[in-house]
Amino acid sequence: MRGSNRPNPAWRSVARLGRGVLCLLMYTLMGVVVLSGCDRGGASGLALIEPGDAVGGPGSGPGRFGKPRAIDSLGSRLVVIDRTGRVQVLDSQSGHCLAWFRLPDIRSGFPTGVTIAPSPENDGNPAIWIPDTHMGRVTVYAMPEERAGQVMLLAAQPRVLAQFGSYGNGPGEFIYPSSVCVLTKADGKSVERVYVSEFGGNDRVSIFAPSAGEKPGFTFVSSFGSEGPPAEGQVTFQRPQTVRLLPGRGEVASGLLVVDSINHRLGVFTLEGELVRWVGGPGQFSHPRGVSVLGDGSVLVVEFGNNRVQHVDISTGQTLGLWGRAGSGRGELAEPWAIALVGAEGFIVDALNHRLVRMRLPRPAAGAPGTHPRPGYGPIPSAQGVTRGT
Repeated sequence: MRGSNRPNPAWRSVARLGRGVLCLLMYTLMGVVVLSGCDRGGASGLALIEPGDAVGGPGSGPGRFGKPRAIDSLGSRLVVIDRTGRVQVLDSQSGHCLAWFRLPDIRSGFPTGVTIAPSPENDGNPAIWIPDTHMGRVTVYAMPEERAGQVMLLAAQPRVLAQFGSYGNGPGEFIYPSSVCVLTKADGKSVERVYVSEFGGNDRVSIFAPSAGEKPGFTFVSSFGSEGPPAEGQVTFQRPQTVRLLPGRGEVASGLLVVDSINHRLGVFTLEGELVRWVGGPGQFSHPRGVSVLGDGSVLVVEFGNNRVQHVDISTGQTLGLWGRAGSGRGELAEPWAIALVGAEGFIVDALNHRLVRMRLPRPAAGAPGTHPRPGYGPIPSAQGVTRGT
């Protein structure tokens, strides 16, 4: 019969479906082997993360993730960036996505950090500062309007407030910018300095100050650090992944904390970039990536290599607690990248499990001041015209 050697179209559909199911099964089994077999130091984290609730999960829809890597918080809101190039604003309690947008250019790669800080327009509103890692620049976006309750949550079109830097290794240029830290003036609204960490050969932290002019812009001031392994009397980094302010008295920052990932340590610096001390090293940390500062001055360090969170007193280097182990179950992690704080909870970016993991924060040490307040950035804009406090 003419055409009798051709496969039936219906059979082709069934065959494709079968191949798809087989591939999904193989992928799942491979993931289980990776998580349970390689165990990247997971046995060293004795306590599971509590309560360990998952926020999100794999997927491309609002409130779902494709390998998230960057997170920060504002009041009860979380801002998360994943490897699909999406920026999502989430309600931390429900996990619902309230607004989202896609970065305009992700051909070369995706950001490894995000910071919520005052707008460079100095109007007291919050802004999303993104180290556009593979584009060699920093871009600042206005917070998108929340659209809770929409049946189909369409992408927002946030306004670009500022952009600075370009690819290169000269002053004010970046290879792979990884993190942004914003120091404000006493009013908590006006930007005084911006610190940007980078890796890929430069491996340094650069300092910028606002430029004079009608539009927000930033001028290079100085930088500190160079690429290399630990060296006596020198400030060297290998992938300085995260830079954060250290609180002093009241709202005044006392210094900087830099996560030196491949050198397995933290660096404490003055606001001018002078080294105060190193904390940790191989054995205490394995590829730390993210850090958050608690109210008593201690820090939570997210270890990519050990699949855990470590509570550390940075004045002594003492380990105060360990949580997490390699896996995909409740309270387990697979290549965590960062942590953001909301009240008495932390939200850990659990990249390979495509989710966030909720963590109960350790209590402040006796005599500690408690939760260090974040600056008042003002309300998050709402498409419904209802002011949402932070």
